[in-house]
Amino acid sequence: CIITLKIWHTCNHKLTRFQTIFSNTITRLNERKITAILWATSAIVLIGNSDILSVALPEYLRLVTFAGEAMPAKQLKVWMNKLPDAKFVNLYGPTEITVDCTYYEVDREFEDDEFIPIGKAFHNKGILVFNDDNKLVSIGETGELCVRGTGVALGYYNNQEKTREVFVQNPLHNLYEDKIYRTGDIVKYNNHMYVALQSGTGHSPSDASYWKQNDAVNSVGLIFYNVPKTTTNTLEYGKLYIRPYSGLRSYQWLREISTGNNPHNIIV
Repeated sequence: CIITLKIWHTCNHKLTRFQTIFSNTITRLNERKITAILWATSAIVLIGNSDILSVALPEYLRLVTFAGEAMPAKQLKVWMNKLPDAKFVNLYGPTEITVDCTYYEVDREFEDDEFIPIGKAFHNKGILVFNDDNKLVSIGETGELCVRGTGVALGYYNNQEKTREVFVQNPLHNLYEDKIYRTGDIVKYNNHMYVALQSGTGHSPSDASYWKQNDAVNSVGLIFYNVPKTTTNTLEYGKLYIRPYSGLRSYQWLREISTGNNPHNIIV
């Protein structure tokens, strides 16, 4: 059984509240005998920082996968030490290629200052790492990570300029249409041919991945269509808008739209 959890908002000054939430979550994992989870990295980090696993353990977990941003080694070690028999898998991929394109089965403990590799490509994806001259890099060299395969999007809605910039023909040939997505993330191959993310973000630096943040907001939660440009703290991206998740008032807003009152025509 697999359970997916998305965490959009973390507030340091409300950690006790989140400790309670995740303690209840672990209880439910055990009640339902959950064996595999796919969680946002922020959820894994939050639990790793909160010491919840010293109080209660998900007894049936055998597979822990995480995605959405770079996983800090320090918090991952907490999970690995508490669940030594579980398999941990790091997933990577931007929205533009339909989310995940690489995976890495964590096979050792990492030092706190090490990058956890993003691994190798899924079978339906191809990974190309180019230098500034559009030549493939060798082991140990850095370059831009590009993705090809079945999940690559057609482009950005109502933004042809950005589409032409990052959705391009594979520079290795011009024999047929072979579109790739240029993520903007800087990576290199290690000696095991795993791709290691160098930017430390885990996100493509395209416009759609940027959002306003303050000290209380660590990740974005809501994307809107046709939100008025005067909406506070909303970034315009073509016809897509990204709005920071902002706490209790947003909980009320979510309750309203879940009952059918959706004035902003939410699309996620």
